[in-house]
Amino acid sequence: MKKLLVISLLAALCTPAAAQKEILCSPWDMGGVHAISYNYATHTPQNMSHHGLGLDLCLFQVEYKLNHNTSFTLGVLDLLLDFRYLEKGYVFETQETGFGSSGSLITIERAPQDARAKANMTDFCFSFPLGVTQRLAPRWQVSAYVAPGVGLISYHNNHILGDIHHRDRFYPTQGRVGFRLDLKAALWFEDVALYFRYRPVTYTFADSGQKTNTFSVGLAFRY
Repeated sequence: MKKLLVISLLAALCTPAAAQKEILCSPWDMGGVHAISYNYATHTPQNMSHHGLGLDLCLFQVEYKLNHNTSFTLGVLDLLLDFRYLEKGYVFETQETGFGSSGSLITIERAPQDARAKANMTDFCFSFPLGVTQRLAPRWQVSAYVAPGVGLISYHNNHILGDIHHRDRFYPTQGRVGFRLDLKAALWFEDVALYFRYRPVTYTFADSGQKTNTFSVGLAFRY
């Protein structure tokens, strides 16, 4: 009877440990990656800066470990924000394009009264990055991602007109939503990385006359 009790007790103690070991050995894992970057956009329209700011907030990422050194990841909730700024003293304005056209044309104009006026354009993208991570050394890894997504454009003005301080946010009713594609890479030292991003498919402002590409470099953190 005593032997039976001892065996039962040992089995009860070992079952949670075995279950915990099985969980720890599972090839599946979850986490997230956040990055902040400096952006450089090519072929910007006149009076829009080439320089900007980027945020990459992957709130939920699924990881599958193929082996000890290689894993695949899929970001299912990745929010990308790119900010482009106008030169000081300029704002966005709308011009009607006529009956039967696709809506209003956004142009860049000098603020009539405010030489310190500020304005920026935001490209907000829902992205789905598919990536692979390779271990280089015990504390070093490298990751590469292909991230298709859907982006939405909005415009923001901050200027004074007459005796009123305007803070305007608006967006085009046609052509606001479009396909985006990002190519990303990260060189990891433990959970901090040097982050790179190239966006060959993006929103091109009507006044630029040429296709816009965006290059980004910054820091990334994962958890």
